[in-house]
Amino acid sequence: MNINTFVGDIEVRVDRRTELLGIIEYISNYKVRYPNLLERFGNKDYLDKIEKLFSKYKDHKVIKLFDLIVETNNFSYDATTALFLELNDDFTYGELNDYPFKLRLKEDPLVIEMLDLLPEFVKIIEFDKYYESNKELYQIYVTSAGKQIRNDNIISFMNNYYNLKMNKKFVVNLMPYQTRTNQGTNNKKEIVSNCSIANRSHDDSDMFPSYRDITYLLYHEFSHSFINPLTEIYCNIEKYDDTFKKIFPIMKKLHYGDNYTIINEHIIRALTLRYIYYNGNEEVYRKVKNEEISDGFEGIGAVLDSLIVYEENRDKYNSIEDFYPYLLETLIKEFK
Repeated sequence: MNINTFVGDIEVRVDRRTELLGIIEYISNYKVRYPNLLERFGNKDYLDKIEKLFSKYKDHKVIKLFDLIVETNNFSYDATTALFLELNDDFTYGELNDYPFKLRLKEDPLVIEMLDLLPEFVKIIEFDKYYESNKELYQIYVTSAGKQIRNDNIISFMNNYYNLKMNKKFVVNLMPYQTRTNQGTNNKKEIVSNCSIANRSHDDSDMFPSYRDITYLLYHEFSHSFINPLTEIYCNIEKYDDTFKKIFPIMKKLHYGDNYTIINEHIIRALTLRYIYYNGNEEVYRKVKNEEISDGFEGIGAVLDSLIVYEENRDKYNSIEDFYPYLLETLIKEFK
């Protein structure tokens, strides 16, 4: 059972499935290939424990298959997290979502081979015993994170603004093994904001020091589950053409290496700004907007202007999906 707590309708937990993923990533070549994702950031004791307990399994077939899948399919970032969060509680699996299995992994048979071996791997490494041994630490994490998550109107605002009915649980999943990235994932039952945390102290205010406000972070990551599918449906440019060539170098440095990801990040950051506008104050809104532009999201102003049109014409546009083709067109025009 996961260590968890609740803040209103939002569950905060350290998920057993991503903890297993963390072990696999840390003892495989993933750590070498993506060192920025598994840096030691106040979590030395935690990572030392993984290395001490599990490095002897680095030649297991699960690890070898994982390395092959990563190398062959650029399997990384949210894709690894999304796949493991589709596993059942006993680490078996059922029908897999299109993302990442079809869209990112191209239905690679190596993935199925690896997943078939996971339940036995879990037993061999005594994963349940490991998770139980961290129980007190995980409880500190979920309690501290829960105190930072204001029981604001994130879900109600999002449901009203997007009007895309998703009868799913909203979850904040804490990933103490990972640094420098947060990921929004979506499976059949849950919309998940997967958050890296700083383990350097147990001060409640020190859990998310790299983000300006945890509430805005959650709004951003939850929004991926609503917005990314719309881009897949309505975007009429190629993923890898030169539409965003003006900003592509800086986007690539931010690990946004294709047009669809660049579009999603522009639109979701703009949507988060509108949330800030209605739930924060204008000074914060202007500050964050300027920061986004400075970070390279040059089209965000045009997207914000379009969203105001959407807000003022909800009688015409019942949902964000109704407005999405216009929103896409506005952003792409900025770079043509």
